[in-house]
Amino acid sequence: MPPIHNLPTELLSEIFLYYIRACAFNGVPYEWLQLMLVCRLWKDTFKSPEFWTECAIGRNSDALLVALERSGRRMISIDGSLTWPPYTLQTVADHVLLIQSHQHRIRSLNLVITGVLMRTWRTQMTQLESLSLQNKPWAWETAKLTQFLSPTLQKLELKCFTWTAVEPLLVGNLQELTLVKGSLEPIRMEELLAALAKMPSLRRLRIDWDQTDPVNDLARVALPRLESISGCVYQPQELYYLLFVDAPAIRHARFSFRPPVICSLQTALSCMEDILSVIAKNCDLHTARFYPPNDEELHVTFSNVLPRPEVLSKGIHLEFATKPHQAFSILTGEMGDLFETIHVYEGGAVWDCADWRSVAMGHNMCNVRELHLQGSAVKLLPYGLDHLSFSGRYPRIFESLELLSLDDPALIPHERALDKSTKTEFIHHLIESLEHHSRAHQNDPTSTIGSQFCVIFKKGWEMEAEDMEVMRGLGANVTREVEEDSSEHALRP
Repeated sequence: MPPIHNLPTELLSEIFLYYIRACAFNGVPYEWLQLMLVCRLWKDTFKSPEFWTECAIGRNSDALLVALERSGRRMISIDGSLTWPPYTLQTVADHVLLIQSHQHRIRSLNLVITGVLMRTWRTQMTQLESLSLQNKPWAWETAKLTQFLSPTLQKLELKCFTWTAVEPLLVGNLQELTLVKGSLEPIRMEELLAALAKMPSLRRLRIDWDQTDPVNDLARVALPRLESISGCVYQPQELYYLLFVDAPAIRHARFSFRPPVICSLQTALSCMEDILSVIAKNCDLHTARFYPPNDEELHVTFSNVLPRPEVLSKGIHLEFATKPHQAFSILTGEMGDLFETIHVYEGGAVWDCADWRSVAMGHNMCNVRELHLQGSAVKLLPYGLDHLSFSGRYPRIFESLELLSLDDPALIPHERALDKSTKTEFIHHLIESLEHHSRAHQNDPTSTIGSQFCVIFKKGWEMEAEDMEVMRGLGANVTREVEEDSSEHALRP
């Protein structure tokens, strides 16, 4: 094995970053004297003032002292916990004294603190650009946070403080705001909207906090620069404020819905309807991707590309902690008219809803042009493409459907078939759907419902040549794609 200093520079950099992040995560001070002996790259890095501008405070104040000394009077960022336990009261007091005595060099604070400590914080932090405070042990601290108010403050994140403590920091120069429930009492809607109205520069917003019932005569709030909104929703009341917010430039939303909000999911989605419609328009969204990671969750991404949700900058990502079919039914009912392309992935669950018609019945999904189903998701269409009809009429679920793509479909034999063919239940009903619409087109040649559309099979199942010819005779363009390595098959939204 070659000595470590002979490794490529890129690999040495990765090892170094891994060690530094591990120290920060575990609250362990750097063994910087030993690390300086590894190679010149690490030695030069440790001697660089820029390296010491990020400080993770731990079990003693040595790390902060070293950072203040070696950063060369540069502005620094501090991350860590000022609670006891696990740290002693003396350790916490030492950290606080150092921070306050060097407040003019503190650019960012990301701290877990206690209410007692916060009330003893006397020094005004005049140079803060970013502040993240989490109150512990969840005492719903009521003391105001004015000592952290800075004319340069742009990013604010507060967890477990009351509205009384939070409100003084909601100033006009904020660009990013996160408020996580600070008490058992909801925020008065009038006060929240008044605070938002004072922050026209907001670009990112997250409010995980109940609000009082909306009042019809409340004035709307304009947030002209708002680009992104997010939240973890437990009650629909946490979204009431969205009914009164105008955000013409918004282009990203990410929400996670957790019990008990699932019981009133339609109410929650109705609060978001206007915001989601604006995002869809601004980003020209037309593709919905449904992915169940397990039998108790459904992730939905509205994006014309396929990035990971955590790096999604344009589009909508929603996560539902409920049976996939339940969230699927509600979401397609509320937002079905926005879809042009639908991808339903198999994921870690097996789709087993009664039928797609129970989802689409009464909902207009006339804009859907492409439907892509993977694996067991084909069960969403157990009776073909039609609504159930007892009157002899067979209206399509998707009036504008042009392409049906089946990726490794989980098809089962057609039990009522009298011959010995391998025709499946799904193919049987798909052919019936084509027959219904072919007859409708013959009776009314001007109708578009009998126009040709494509059926594509990817992987897995071999279609009978006879069935393929029957479908082609009814106006369908049936093809089979053979892919050696389908990246789309392995990807998840």
